[in-house]
Amino acid sequence: VRGQLTGRPPEAFILTGEDWFPLSEATTPGWAAIRSAVESEQERLTAAVSDLSEGKLKSPLSETERFDLVLGITCHAVYHAGQVQLIKKLGAD
Repeated sequence: VRGQLTGRPPEAFILTGEDWFPLSEATTPGWAAIRSAVESEQERLTAAVSDLSEGKLKSPLSETERFDLVLGITCHAVYHAGQVQLIKKLGAD
């Protein structure tokens, strides 16, 4: 999303592969590394959106396209937050 907003090529993800990739203990980072990566990506996306809104950064997308993209990734994050809460609830029973 950050790449689409800024027109810059996306950086490599913490794991190699596309949307679905095999995981093994040898290739899977630990929970601390995953949490750190998620937090870093959220902070970088927040900074990019802020820089775009303040005019510090230019985007190849129209204002409507940027809004739709940010709304979409926000809804996606909320969806996953709901999944986490459901898993926590199911684990508590």
